[in-house]
Amino acid sequence: MLSPDDPQAAGKNLAQLSKAGRGGFGQFLAGELQDYQTPFDQRIGVARLAVEYLKTLEPGDLTQSYWIDTVMNSIGRQMSGRNGSLPSLYVAKSSERSGSQNKPELMTQRRDVHEELCQQMLKIPELARTGFRYRLAAAEAQGRPLDEFAAEADRILTPKATRNRIALIAIIW
Repeated sequence: MLSPDDPQAAGKNLAQLSKAGRGGFGQFLAGELQDYQTPFDQRIGVARLAVEYLKTLEPGDLTQSYWIDTVMNSIGRQMSGRNGSLPSLYVAKSSERSGSQNKPELMTQRRDVHEELCQQMLKIPELARTGFRYRLAAAEAQGRPLDEFAAEADRILTPKATRNRIALIAIIW
């Protein structure tokens, strides 16, 4: 199932998971990303598999979503391993002490898979706020313009605010 060299091939096996299996697979991925013995490129492959996993989720599959923060922290914050570390994607200046593994191609791959994860989370109502938060943090750290985030924030926040107002009115009546 975990094929870091070909996450799409591994992702095809996700369709074979039962509904109960799909529900717990996110926690499994989070655990794999926290293994400091695993090389950075393999962890990035696991994160790509997480993107494929999110694509397979159906309504009701996501009963617990706490694992997604572990996935995002593992791929976005400082990534440490046996051969050094990679700086956080959420900090504007990378540390000079990041070690020998601070390679531009790994950082590009991390940014790309981080963006893919965030974009996929934005499509899932239960994860949209989380995806927005991590995407905004990375964009701000990179110094990218943040204007595009206003409309996205409105799209994500407005439906919940509307539901809260309706619930409040129902309680008052």
